[in-house]
Amino acid sequence: MKKYLAIAGAGIMMIGTAGMAAAATIDIGGQVRLRYENRTNTLFNDRIGGDTDHGTTQRTRVNINAKVNDEISAFIQLQNVRNWGNTSGSTIDNTTNTDTHQAYLQVNKVFGTPLSVRLGRQILSYGN
Repeated sequence: MKKYLAIAGAGIMMIGTAGMAAAATIDIGGQVRLRYENRTNTLFNDRIGGDTDHGTTQRTRVNINAKVNDEISAFIQLQNVRNWGNTSGSTIDNTTNTDTHQAYLQVNKVFGTPLSVRLGRQILSYGN
């Protein structure tokens, strides 16, 4: 968790120093999603019954969007996913269940052109 707080702090400081002359607009938001899942035949075999899995998951996201001006903005979103009733981590390496879901810097109107650049970890959407 300390690593993610350090990353978030560094990102905010980077935006703060870049926009020292101009006031940055900072938006803080988040979401909580609960979802019940029931899976049958999770082992992909011909047995009927016996290998059913079910449970409730909770996903929590916290995000900060800092807009220095119309051309420069930064976004960071942390995510925590847990299975209700399970105290272990979702992966072996990550026992806190907290990850960086998105973290990027966006620059619009690069060198006065109508191009924009987004660098960092982001959701990519292809097609419809």
